[in-house]
Amino acid sequence: MAPYRRRESEAGLRKLARDLATGFPEVRGWVLLQEGFTIDQRSPGVGGDAAAWKDWIRRWDDAVRIVAGEFHKIDPKLEVLPWSYNISSRPDPVHIELRREVIRQLPADVIPLLTWDRGMGLERDGEMGYSKDYSINEPGPAECTAAEIDEAHKRGFTVYSKADTLASWQFGTFPYLPIPYQWYERYRNLEKYGIQGTMESWTYGFKPSWVAEMRAWYSWSNAPPLDTLLSAIARREFGPGSEKLALNAWEHFSKAIRLVPDTGPLMGTNNAVAAPLFFEKPSQPRAMTVEHSWFDQRKRSGVYPGLNPYWPYTLSRVLLWPDFTNQVNAAERYANPFTLGVFNKYLGLAADEMEAGLAGYRQAALAAPASKQTGAFREVLLAEHLQRMMRSDRAVLEFEDLRFRLAHTSDKAEQTRILERMTEILKQEAVRVRESKETVRRDSRIGYQWEQDYFYTPLVLDKKLELIRDTLERQIPDYRRRKGV
Repeated sequence: MAPYRRRESEAGLRKLARDLATGFPEVRGWVLLQEGFTIDQRSPGVGGDAAAWKDWIRRWDDAVRIVAGEFHKIDPKLEVLPWSYNISSRPDPVHIELRREVIRQLPADVIPLLTWDRGMGLERDGEMGYSKDYSINEPGPAECTAAEIDEAHKRGFTVYSKADTLASWQFGTFPYLPIPYQWYERYRNLEKYGIQGTMESWTYGFKPSWVAEMRAWYSWSNAPPLDTLLSAIARREFGPGSEKLALNAWEHFSKAIRLVPDTGPLMGTNNAVAAPLFFEKPSQPRAMTVEHSWFDQRKRSGVYPGLNPYWPYTLSRVLLWPDFTNQVNAAERYANPFTLGVFNKYLGLAADEMEAGLAGYRQAALAAPASKQTGAFREVLLAEHLQRMMRSDRAVLEFEDLRFRLAHTSDKAEQTRILERMTEILKQEAVRVRESKETVRRDSRIGYQWEQDYFYTPLVLDKKLELIRDTLERQIPDYRRRKGV
């Protein structure tokens, strides 16, 4: 929907709502997502103060009231779902109160659609962080969401939630996540908190998979016990006798996801297998860039599609672009509010936990009857790729941290140590990229995200391999000669 301007276009907003209700009578409900249904006042953003947010919320809830009123004049049964996704969410009293304020001012004839997991508090080694977007490393709900649910129930609202239940933006280039024990905890909490309807997956929708099938069972009462259902799925996917191996693997995979520190809608576990590792700034851009003019390239790079001219194969926000002036450690900034050491520690632990499960998963696939081997093989490919996404995320961040530290030391022994470690990372990453390329050739679901087409294809992975080779064979040797190390 178009932005709402109280004095200028209230009449237009009312007309638009009436036109939608009459023009699409078969539609049974409308989602008023803040990203598309907004007001003529820029939201205060993450750093906005409470007073500014409260004013914005009042105006937005007023616009919801206008639209709901027009919809219900035409069809009182229409479900109107206001979804205030972009209102700041963090696990602290200020943000929790803001989310309650949204619910307090909603008209009584709507159904709040609440984001289940955004802003959820996370603790790693005594450091506190929070989920920056949709994620499944915690079953939820986020503290702000729990407060919204509480406020909504006080007002007698029916409550729906956007709650990923088979895939998550945390791994947004992955078709579904084989972590049934963690999904089950989310399903139980959705029921516990009285959620009466769900948007199952913003990223993929309902796609055929055994995880989506599992979700279907637990959307109804009297579903079978979890291990009974999973054993039946394992027999079907891998063949009789595979049950113990598959369930053990899924338990390890579920433990792994709980260790992952949230990365938000950025490079992280979405795109790290295809994200370049920059040792030096590329000498030639691959698209137009303006760096020495009145034109501010940085401002334009944030505008959709936001392509980085030096790596124009995906959106800038899913790359880790170094600060080549070496004033800011981009890896530390990415990991914030966690320290980089803790962030990377838990990525490594998660990947190790995946490997612990993969041993039995591979065994189950190898023992599968001929009629099931293709499907079983694809399941193993998915799990292996999930692990690579974690390890590549860690590699990109460690490599950038080392690049930054190399720029800030003149000690020859330290420079040598850093270069040796960077070389090791590049060689290990090259193996992962080649394995990823073979995987995406065999499974076109990998690397795809429907809002933005493919984050990466075999071509993109080839480009990353070219950069790795150039870094190993030219850039690092040139650096050694210049510095005498």
